[in-house]
Amino acid sequence: FGTSRYRVRGRGNEEAVRIQPHIRPEVVQGIQALPNSEEDLQRTVDEFQDELAGMGEQSDRRQDYEDTKAEIVDIQRKIEDDEEEIKDFTNKIKRLKDRWLDGDEEGELYPAPAKGLRNVIALINDEFSNTFAQMGNVGEVKLREAKTESGEDDFANYAIEILVKFRKTQDLQKLDGHVQSGGETSLSTMLFLVSLQQITEAPFRVVDEINQGMDQHYEKAVFDRIVKVSCLPKDTSQTFLITPKLAHGLLDDIVDQLGDDADGMTVHFAVKGVEVAQGGIW
Repeated sequence: FGTSRYRVRGRGNEEAVRIQPHIRPEVVQGIQALPNSEEDLQRTVDEFQDELAGMGEQSDRRQDYEDTKAEIVDIQRKIEDDEEEIKDFTNKIKRLKDRWLDGDEEGELYPAPAKGLRNVIALINDEFSNTFAQMGNVGEVKLREAKTESGEDDFANYAIEILVKFRKTQDLQKLDGHVQSGGETSLSTMLFLVSLQQITEAPFRVVDEINQGMDQHYEKAVFDRIVKVSCLPKDTSQTFLITPKLAHGLLDDIVDQLGDDADGMTVHFAVKGVEVAQGGIW
């Protein structure tokens, strides 16, 4: 096979170097590209060392990249889990809201059935509006279902609104002590409480001077309604009406209307003073 002869530069001198055939030509070209002086060669060495150091930094950056990539994958997985959890909670809230507002039958969502707030308000409204209509007025009870600016349910601001109309020339207005008279406000409040009595269970109720400020017509209407509801044959709450006065002839009219049911009404007079008669003399 023999040998090949190359002219190679090194340390500023050219000399014939016998190169073994297995050395690749590109290696020879690399040697030929080396600087001619020791200073230049050292500078080249320093440059290579800087490049090697930079490669180490790139390696660190690569590891940082891989770590960040893995962290992103973990975060994405957590986001997916959170989104699924949010979806479950949203569905649960919707079921609870539907049950709270519209009710459900026994065994569907919970062991006990629920009437639903809308259904309850509808019952109250029927009783309230019918009683108002009997007096020649207009009344309404409704549920205000508040929303936030983004359109979400604002349960904290849900409210029951009482709307009344005492004059033909007026529109229905929200019950407000600054809008209606004292007698009208008392009448509306009492009839609302009586309407509640049809759907709530309580052993007794106490009403204190609710008839004060009412004219005789409204006082009679309220008293009549309280007595009729409290004296119904079915189980109803007992009502204590405390008042310093009653309209003249009010009890006689009620007794005549109730007939035998009037036995469910008892009147107690509380008296005091030095002139009070003894026992049952008076």
